[in-house]
Amino acid sequence: MKAGLKPRVLPSLLIALADGRPRCDRELMDIVFSNRRVVQRRLQDLHVQGLVHIAGWVPAGDSYRWRPQYQMGAGTDAPKPVPTGRTSTQRVQEYREKLTVEDKAFKDARRRQQRRVVKRDPLVAAFFGSVK
Repeated sequence: MKAGLKPRVLPSLLIALADGRPRCDRELMDIVFSNRRVVQRRLQDLHVQGLVHIAGWVPAGDSYRWRPQYQMGAGTDAPKPVPTGRTSTQRVQEYREKLTVEDKAFKDARRRQQRRVVKRDPLVAAFFGSVK
């Protein structure tokens, strides 16, 4: 998608970052009037080139993820904080570790029962007809 009419995000992104305030991709998305993925890609490109650096981290709304705040200029990146909560896979893993042998056997039996196909009694089918 090299040619064609598409919005030029990079100049407006550089203007938005020129004020010196660290901003995350969500803030820049509203300022630049573009979608978040395009803003993220341009910020990553600028970061690789050394034009912006990660000035800090803000919570991403979830209990465990962090969103980088970019600032114009070369500098050292702020270290990423450790996750503050549990991920969904960690919660499932802890739930499965708490299950007893009887609970696991019950869940397996229920799973087997759901796969079982109940056959129709031929005498009942002869009296009332077959259902399709």
